[in-house]
Amino acid sequence: MSAIETVVFDLDTTLCENTQSDEEIHETVFARVGIEPPFTVEDVQNVDPADIPTVDTDRAFYEELYRAVTDDLDHEGYRRLAEVTVDVVDETDVEFREGAREAVEYARERYDDLGMLTYGDPDTQRAKLDVLDIAELFDAVVVCGPNTEVAGKPDPDAFETVLRELGAVPETSIYVGDSLRGDIGGANNAGMQSAWVPDEEPPADPDHEPTYVLSSPADVREIL
Repeated sequence: MSAIETVVFDLDTTLCENTQSDEEIHETVFARVGIEPPFTVEDVQNVDPADIPTVDTDRAFYEELYRAVTDDLDHEGYRRLAEVTVDVVDETDVEFREGAREAVEYARERYDDLGMLTYGDPDTQRAKLDVLDIAELFDAVVVCGPNTEVAGKPDPDAFETVLRELGAVPETSIYVGDSLRGDIGGANNAGMQSAWVPDEEPPADPDHEPTYVLSSPADVREIL
């Protein structure tokens, strides 16, 4: 295994979390729509965002998310749920996962090349970085997916794009993320090393094999 020279972080759920609880969002959305929930919070949490088709808007993302969870709604039902979810969720109301800021600062001190690859709307993702006050710590920030010119994760092009901006090579670069398919699978396919920071109990037999499995963002310091 090559020595690490470049570190690239994911943002959502790896470094930060929305301060609105999933339970609060779920309850508020269905109260506003006025129907009994046909699925649970856990059902939504079990959907990997990397399995959602690439779409152009937050509303379309939530509509596809709900289609992945249940077949019990008609077209209007999915559309209405998605519209209300966009109104309820404040995507920029985020806070660090425990130890995440320290992990980024530690990597910044030790490495010349520090990058971020994050999926989502460019304005929303950069607003999150401003809220967290860490944008200036990264040499390159690449936002992939809808409304960008970069394919969404796990497409290797997303990882290759941030490496090009950093002037780095995959063999000596590591990607730190929480999504097994989108982050770890994508990094592996791009030839990078990978560090998986799951936000829930990891499966016993994962589909993609990370180079490292970390119990929290703070553990990044143990591998760098």
